[in-house]
Amino acid sequence: MFLCHINDLPDCVSLSVRLFADDCLLYRTIRNTQDHETLQKDLNNLENWANKWGMKFNAKKCYILSINKKTSKFYQLNQHVLQEVQDNPYLGLQISNDLKWNTHINNVCKKASSTLGFIRRNLRNVPQNCRKTAYISLVRSIMEYGATIWNPYLKGDIDKLEKIQNRAIRFIKKDYKSRESGCITKMREELELETLEARRLNLRLILMYKIVEGLVPALPTDKFEEEEDDKAGSMAYKILSAEQSKELLGMQILEMQSKLSEIFSLGNYSTDLQHAATLDYYTAAVWWGKQQNFTEAQLSGFFTVIYTLFDNIKEKHMHLVDNLKEYQILLKGIEPEHPDVKSEGLDFFNVVQAKAVSDYIFQSVFQHYRLYEFMFSHTQAEEIIGTDLEIEVAKPASMPFPPPLDEGAEEELFNTYIATPPPTPAPEEGDGKDTKDEGPEIQDIDAFAELTPQDVQEVIESVTKELLSGLQMDIAAKLREKENNLIQRINKVHKVVEQT
Repeated sequence: MFLCHINDLPDCVSLSVRLFADDCLLYRTIRNTQDHETLQKDLNNLENWANKWGMKFNAKKCYILSINKKTSKFYQLNQHVLQEVQDNPYLGLQISNDLKWNTHINNVCKKASSTLGFIRRNLRNVPQNCRKTAYISLVRSIMEYGATIWNPYLKGDIDKLEKIQNRAIRFIKKDYKSRESGCITKMREELELETLEARRLNLRLILMYKIVEGLVPALPTDKFEEEEDDKAGSMAYKILSAEQSKELLGMQILEMQSKLSEIFSLGNYSTDLQHAATLDYYTAAVWWGKQQNFTEAQLSGFFTVIYTLFDNIKEKHMHLVDNLKEYQILLKGIEPEHPDVKSEGLDFFNVVQAKAVSDYIFQSVFQHYRLYEFMFSHTQAEEIIGTDLEIEVAKPASMPFPPPLDEGAEEELFNTYIATPPPTPAPEEGDGKDTKDEGPEIQDIDAFAELTPQDVQEVIESVTKELLSGLQMDIAAKLREKENNLIQRINKVHKVVEQT
């Protein structure tokens, strides 16, 4: 009856709606202010629909989950501002705003471990096959619910799940003492149990077979085709719009930094190392593109490439080899030699420009790849002190591009420690200056200049001998004192024995 009562709910909104029992999911892609207003309008329509049918949404149990890196807008329902959360359960899966499964896996491990503890306390005296059945039906089912979706790829998450099964195996076999190598594997084979990782692989293969054979509900192939076509098209204006590219080309370097900080929400660059390094690189890259006289489309396409490479390191944790393959795909279609080959990707660059872009990226990204991996994968221990906003790009005469963060160094530090020092000019002969009356040049005298390593070693050995000799004398005196005390006690014992 309830399902019939709410059956017309999707008709009152213009967005995509998913209903399951009493759960309602409303979602939309937000690209601009108009999309935000449309979503708020649909929330108002839901409120009116509920009032019409004598119901009311509990706004305190309604949440906003925004899957992006920018600050989301506020939304209201029943004159109540909806709370924004970082993760929220949906159909038994904990969906996070970064689309990672760490929170869900932790919840699964916690629930499975609690259930295992319950059956260990209550089924300790039942037969082995009963304990095995209880584990499979009550514990393993928790760890495999929806596993084809959230299948972990990090070793830490995989081990968390396997440890719970290992504890269950010891409980089923009633063997808590065996610690030799391979004992768990042997017990698991005796119980005819597979590892959870192998079972998840089988489940994913079964799902793939069902998809290929059309044994599951139809997938939204139109969305995938649209995404694939979008990826195959031009790389221009995917990250930076035409207006933003034009505006950046007309700016000076400090204005570029401020604009890029606003576009990519890097406002914490004064206290956050990742924000600072990312903003420095983006600013230097745009400035380099301006020096190369790139057009708006060329600058936008070039920026799309470096943005994609950085995103592969930061979000996808992509290794160097995989990122190089991704870069090769991005460069596909530069000035095709044959007219029948489809021009795509970075086709607005000629071969010379493409080579310059490749050299720039190889020297500024791939040659320092491990530094970027370390920076994006480790949490900053303390805040950066100092808010110097000046960025000075290294001169091309010294190197094509400085290592990470060097472009943010002050000019004095850069010239002193990084840049190649200029050659010293040779003195000109016959300059007419009389140097005979100049006094003797005063030189600093180093008091340790005449000391050799042998002299230093002799001094260290003499000091060591003095310290050791003093310690030996103290130890010998204490031993003699203890020896005398023992002799006196032995003599007293002898006297007592003779008297008795």
